[in-house]
Amino acid sequence: MRAQHSSKLVTQVEQSVARLLEQVGDVVADLIVKVRQELLEPFIAAANEFRKNLISDLKELINQSVEQV
Repeated sequence: MRAQHSSKLVTQVEQSVARLLEQVGDVVADLIVKVRQELLEPFIAAANEFRKNLISDLKELINQSVEQV
């Protein structure tokens, strides 16, 4: 009887741990999405804007240099 009860308890604990791991996975997935949306995407947009401005400035400098020659 005691072994049967222990086996049942082990099964319940295993199921509870499995549910908790699922919930933790969901929370981690949500955090990844939020970090991407709130931090990574604005950073990438700013980096792209900086790159465009840098290219534009370099083209302007090249044109000015060519005109002077």
